[in-house]
Amino acid sequence: MKQHGITTLFMTVMIFILLTGCGKDPALENYRTAMEDFTAQLVDQAAVIDGIDPSSPTATEDFLAALDAMDELFVTLAEMEVPDEFDSAGELADQASENMSQAAALYHNAYGGEEIDPYTAEAAMAYFERAMKRVEYIGDILSGKIPDDENVTIVTEEDDMDLPEE
Repeated sequence: MKQHGITTLFMTVMIFILLTGCGKDPALENYRTAMEDFTAQLVDQAAVIDGIDPSSPTATEDFLAALDAMDELFVTLAEMEVPDEFDSAGELADQASENMSQAAALYHNAYGGEEIDPYTAEAAMAYFERAMKRVEYIGDILSGKIPDDENVTIVTEEDDMDLPEE
């Protein structure tokens, strides 16, 4: 559960980025406000997870409940109306939600039985990290940065025009 401590720091930085990122267009303002709300709630959920005492008799239930709340939050992220200027953020939000749902389901499988399944827990963590990585990419896009990751392919409008039609 301690692996989620970085999440709080990341979400705090993302709030700052979002506060400085969008302009006066009503659609952009609505999206900015929705993203600020998402970010604040995600920080809160990360703090809940970080605050779970692993020696508590309810630690597993508390952890799974916090993950379920986080999963619902990611569903909300995927349902947000994304302005055209940030169209790729919508696709990333959908992917983030799918990954978080998969992470939550796998964590339930890993911790739901009498014994912890370490392989399923490891797979759950991988999905969780993918979801958080996509949130990081969204933050980059909203702040005008190009995500710096070897797994990211950037397609510009010029590149898009050169693609063969299907």
